[in-house]
Amino acid sequence: MEKSHVENPTEKIGPLLKQYRESIRLTQSHVAKKAGISSSMLSQIESSIVSPSVSTLFALCNAMGMDMTYLIKAINQSNPVHVYNPDKRPKEDYKYAFFEKLVPTSDNPINAQFLLMEIQPDNEISLRGQGLDVVAMGYLITGKMLVILEDDSEMLLNTGDSILFRSLVTHTFKNIGDTTLRAVWSLSPPRDQM
Repeated sequence: MEKSHVENPTEKIGPLLKQYRESIRLTQSHVAKKAGISSSMLSQIESSIVSPSVSTLFALCNAMGMDMTYLIKAINQSNPVHVYNPDKRPKEDYKYAFFEKLVPTSDNPINAQFLLMEIQPDNEISLRGQGLDVVAMGYLITGKMLVILEDDSEMLLNTGDSILFRSLVTHTFKNIGDTTLRAVWSLSPPRDQM
Protein backbone atom coordinates (compact mmCIF):
# COMPACT_ATOMS: atom_id res chain seq x y z
CA MET A 1 0.00 0.00 0.00
CA GLU A 2 1.39 3.38 -1.03
CA LYS A 3 1.63 5.96 1.74
CA SER A 4 1.08 9.61 1.04
CA HIS A 5 3.02 12.19 2.96
CA VAL A 6 2.03 15.81 3.36
CA GLU A 7 4.34 18.05 5.38
CA ASN A 8 1.62 20.41 6.63
CA PRO A 9 -1.82 19.81 5.13
CA THR A 10 -3.33 22.80 6.96
CA GLU A 11 -1.34 25.09 4.70
CA LYS A 12 -3.19 23.65 1.70
CA ILE A 13 -6.71 23.36 3.17
CA GLY A 14 -7.44 27.09 3.43
CA PRO A 15 -6.36 28.08 -0.08
CA LEU A 16 -8.20 25.08 -1.56
CA LEU A 17 -11.40 26.03 0.28
CA LYS A 18 -11.04 29.63 -0.92
CA GLN A 19 -10.34 28.58 -4.50
CA TYR A 20 -13.39 26.31 -4.52
CA ARG A 21 -15.63 28.95 -2.89
CA GLU A 22 -14.58 31.57 -5.43
CA SER A 23 -15.04 29.14 -8.33
CA ILE A 24 -18.69 28.66 -7.37
CA ARG A 25 -19.09 32.41 -6.75
CA LEU A 26 -20.07 32.32 -3.08
CA THR A 27 -19.12 35.05 -0.63
CA GLN A 28 -17.27 34.39 2.61
CA SER A 29 -20.23 35.69 4.61
CA HIS A 30 -22.68 33.36 2.83
CA VAL A 31 -20.52 30.25 3.35
CA ALA A 32 -19.61 31.19 6.94
CA LYS A 33 -23.26 31.74 7.89
CA LYS A 34 -24.31 28.45 6.29
CA ALA A 35 -21.47 26.62 8.06
CA GLY A 36 -22.24 28.22 11.43
CA ILE A 37 -18.97 30.12 11.82
CA SER A 38 -18.01 33.79 11.61
CA SER A 39 -16.75 35.41 8.42
CA SER A 40 -13.60 36.30 10.33
CA MET A 41 -13.00 32.63 11.18
CA LEU A 42 -13.48 31.61 7.54
CA SER A 43 -11.06 34.32 6.45
CA GLN A 44 -8.46 32.99 8.91
CA ILE A 45 -9.02 29.41 7.70
CA GLU A 46 -8.71 30.43 4.03
CA SER A 47 -5.51 32.36 4.83
CA SER A 48 -4.08 29.33 6.69
CA ILE A 49 -3.82 31.37 9.90
CA VAL A 50 -5.90 28.78 11.78
CA SER A 51 -6.61 25.14 11.11
CA PRO A 52 -10.29 24.13 11.07
CA SER A 53 -11.57 21.33 13.27
CA VAL A 54 -12.92 18.27 11.47
CA SER A 55 -16.50 19.32 12.26
CA THR A 56 -15.87 22.86 10.93
CA LEU A 57 -14.24 21.47 7.81
CA PHE A 58 -17.22 19.16 7.28
CA ALA A 59 -19.63 22.10 7.78
CA LEU A 60 -17.69 24.25 5.28
CA CYS A 61 -17.69 21.50 2.66
CA ASN A 62 -21.43 20.98 3.14
CA ALA A 63 -22.08 24.72 2.94
CA MET A 64 -20.40 24.83 -0.47
CA GLY A 65 -21.65 21.47 -1.77
CA MET A 66 -18.05 20.30 -1.88
CA ASP A 67 -17.18 16.62 -1.62
CA MET A 68 -14.60 16.20 1.15
CA THR A 69 -12.85 13.52 -0.92
CA TYR A 70 -12.08 16.26 -3.48
CA LEU A 71 -10.33 18.23 -0.76
CA ILE A 72 -8.36 15.24 0.51
CA LYS A 73 -7.29 14.23 -3.00
CA ALA A 74 -6.27 17.81 -3.79
CA ILE A 75 -4.14 17.99 -0.64
CA ASN A 76 -2.36 14.72 -1.45
CA GLN A 77 -1.96 15.38 -5.15
CA SER A 78 1.64 16.12 -6.06
CA ASN A 79 0.90 17.08 -9.67
CA PRO A 80 -2.63 18.39 -10.21
CA VAL A 81 -2.29 18.49 -14.01
CA HIS A 82 -3.03 15.36 -16.05
CA VAL A 83 -3.08 15.00 -19.82
CA TYR A 84 -5.05 12.15 -21.39
CA ASN A 85 -4.11 11.20 -24.92
CA PRO A 86 -6.90 10.00 -27.24
CA ASP A 87 -5.34 6.57 -27.77
CA LYS A 88 -5.35 5.87 -24.00
CA ARG A 89 -8.91 6.99 -23.13
CA PRO A 90 -11.65 4.38 -22.59
CA LYS A 91 -14.13 4.14 -25.46
CA GLU A 92 -17.45 2.37 -25.93
CA ASP A 93 -18.73 1.77 -29.43
CA TYR A 94 -22.38 0.94 -30.04
CA LYS A 95 -24.07 0.22 -33.37
CA TYR A 96 -24.93 3.87 -34.10
CA ALA A 97 -23.33 5.71 -31.18
CA PHE A 98 -19.90 6.19 -29.65
CA PHE A 99 -18.81 7.35 -26.17
CA GLU A 100 -15.33 8.29 -25.02
CA LYS A 101 -14.35 9.04 -21.43
CA LEU A 102 -12.30 12.20 -21.82
CA VAL A 103 -11.09 12.07 -18.21
CA PRO A 104 -10.97 8.74 -16.35
CA THR A 105 -13.39 8.80 -13.42
CA SER A 106 -10.78 7.37 -11.06
CA ASP A 107 -8.44 10.35 -11.60
CA ASN A 108 -11.12 13.00 -11.36
CA PRO A 109 -11.14 14.83 -8.00
CA ILE A 110 -14.47 16.59 -8.62
CA ASN A 111 -16.64 13.47 -8.74
CA ALA A 112 -17.80 13.99 -12.31
CA GLN A 113 -17.59 12.17 -15.61
CA PHE A 114 -16.55 13.98 -18.78
CA LEU A 115 -17.66 12.30 -22.03
CA LEU A 116 -17.58 12.78 -25.78
CA MET A 117 -20.70 11.40 -27.48
CA GLU A 118 -21.20 10.80 -31.20
CA ILE A 119 -24.44 9.60 -32.81
CA GLN A 120 -24.81 8.78 -36.50
CA PRO A 121 -27.54 10.59 -38.52
CA ASP A 122 -31.16 9.39 -38.02
CA ASN A 123 -30.19 7.33 -34.95
CA GLU A 124 -30.71 7.58 -31.22
CA ILE A 125 -29.53 6.16 -27.93
CA SER A 126 -31.54 5.78 -24.74
CA LEU A 127 -29.90 5.89 -21.32
CA ARG A 128 -31.60 4.57 -18.21
CA GLY A 129 -31.64 6.93 -15.27
CA GLN A 130 -31.11 3.95 -12.90
CA GLY A 131 -32.76 5.99 -10.12
CA LEU A 132 -29.54 7.96 -9.63
CA ASP A 133 -29.77 11.70 -9.16
CA VAL A 134 -27.21 12.60 -11.81
CA VAL A 135 -26.79 16.17 -13.02
CA ALA A 136 -26.16 16.09 -16.78
CA MET A 137 -24.60 19.07 -18.53
CA GLY A 138 -24.10 18.91 -22.27
CA TYR A 139 -22.75 21.04 -25.09
CA LEU A 140 -23.57 20.25 -28.72
CA ILE A 141 -20.38 20.63 -30.76
CA THR A 142 -21.95 19.76 -34.12
CA GLY A 143 -25.32 18.51 -35.30
CA LYS A 144 -28.96 18.76 -34.37
CA MET A 145 -30.22 16.76 -31.38
CA LEU A 146 -33.60 16.05 -29.89
CA VAL A 147 -33.48 15.23 -26.17
CA ILE A 148 -36.52 13.22 -25.07
CA LEU A 149 -37.19 12.65 -21.38
CA GLU A 150 -39.29 9.87 -19.86
CA ASP A 151 -42.25 12.24 -19.39
CA ASP A 152 -42.19 12.79 -23.20
CA SER A 153 -40.92 16.35 -22.89
CA GLU A 154 -38.62 17.25 -25.76
CA MET A 155 -35.84 19.80 -26.17
CA LEU A 156 -34.28 20.65 -29.52
CA LEU A 157 -30.57 21.50 -29.49
CA ASN A 158 -28.58 22.97 -32.36
CA THR A 159 -24.83 23.37 -32.76
CA GLY A 160 -23.51 25.54 -29.91
CA ASP A 161 -26.49 24.95 -27.60
CA SER A 162 -25.99 23.67 -24.07
CA ILE A 163 -28.35 21.87 -21.71
CA LEU A 164 -28.55 21.06 -17.99
CA PHE A 165 -30.96 18.57 -16.43
CA ARG A 166 -31.28 16.00 -13.65
CA SER A 167 -31.26 12.58 -15.24
CA LEU A 168 -33.18 10.51 -12.70
CA VAL A 169 -35.25 9.03 -15.51
CA THR A 170 -34.63 7.40 -18.86
CA HIS A 171 -33.70 9.89 -21.54
CA THR A 172 -33.09 9.59 -25.26
CA PHE A 173 -30.66 11.48 -27.46
CA LYS A 174 -31.77 11.49 -31.09
CA ASN A 175 -29.70 12.80 -34.00
CA ILE A 176 -32.24 14.51 -36.26
CA GLY A 177 -29.60 16.06 -38.53
CA ASP A 178 -27.87 14.74 -41.62
CA THR A 179 -24.34 14.74 -40.14
CA THR A 180 -22.73 12.95 -37.19
CA LEU A 181 -23.79 14.54 -33.92
CA ARG A 182 -20.93 15.36 -31.54
CA ALA A 183 -21.53 16.50 -27.98
CA VAL A 184 -19.54 16.83 -24.77
CA TRP A 185 -21.20 15.80 -21.50
CA SER A 186 -20.38 16.17 -17.85
CA LEU A 187 -22.20 13.90 -15.40
CA SER A 188 -22.04 14.40 -11.66
CA PRO A 189 -21.79 12.10 -9.87
CA PRO A 190 -20.38 9.80 -12.54
CA ARG A 191 -22.46 6.94 -13.87
CA ASP A 192 -20.80 3.55 -13.64
CA GLN A 193 -22.29 2.57 -16.96
CA MET A 194 -22.65 4.74 -20.04
